[in-house]
Amino acid sequence: MRPSPAWILAVACGCALEAAAACPTEDWPASRRERLIAAGFELQPGERETLARELPDCLGEADPRVRDEFALAALTHWLRGAALEAPLRREIGARLLALLVDPQDASGLRRPFVAIALAELVRADRLAPDYDQARHDAFLAAALGYLDGIDDYRAFDPREGWRHAVAHAADLALQLGLHPHTDAGARAALLAALTRRIAPADAPGYAHGEAERLARAVHFLHAHDAQSAEATGAWLDRLVDPSPWPDWSHSYRSLAGLARRHNTLAFLHALGFAARANGQGERSERIDAAITAILRAG
Repeated sequence: MRPSPAWILAVACGCALEAAAACPTEDWPASRRERLIAAGFELQPGERETLARELPDCLGEADPRVRDEFALAALTHWLRGAALEAPLRREIGARLLALLVDPQDASGLRRPFVAIALAELVRADRLAPDYDQARHDAFLAAALGYLDGIDDYRAFDPREGWRHAVAHAADLALQLGLHPHTDAGARAALLAALTRRIAPADAPGYAHGEAERLARAVHFLHAHDAQSAEATGAWLDRLVDPSPWPDWSHSYRSLAGLARRHNTLAFLHALGFAARANGQGERSERIDAAITAILRAG
């Protein structure tokens, strides 16, 4: 049974969460944000930590320059540069977790950006371990819940910028899957959740790199456990099974069918490229065979 959101938050924080905070746009107006971006997010210690605590609450801002190029970019820069100490990373992680499990996201902007920020936090913890197993499991449970709950497939809008829930969730699954706290059973759960995002019945045809991001995550999670040729073949057989259609030619009879065919093929092409690029000859051949089976049937 998947842990409840309340349990997840209790484990992650070890205490009651504070009320939601606001993005510090008054203290950081556009001119000051632009200077920080231009300076490569260089701030004095202390000032950097203060801002880092507040940035998770900017990840739902309507302005993509605030949400993406200021908040996410700053957190990513500091996490990848090992500029945030472990206690602060724990604090930021608790806030991100609270935002990810909160379903209230009317614009559909906040949770995808929380997911990719959490992916960066998990990556930082993988390279400089601090989280215990229980905290890591809380991230894992939240990520699985988010992956299975995605129903907003919008990617990029010229005015609002990116949402990209599928791609960002795949990045989070990848980082969790590579983390040493994640065992084979948990990786299998992540792979199953990713597989359900490849060509879900309600999705449009992916056109903004979702297939590549899903394929990257699936490739590395399969490779991590050195899946046998038989296991990979069985997984591919399930993926290309046209059921409930008798064959893939039926995909041409509806927009939903065309989207499913497109998304499955795009994913397989991306996965095959990843396998070939990493010298997995036999696995690449199986993927190519799965692609050929769909093309011949359709």
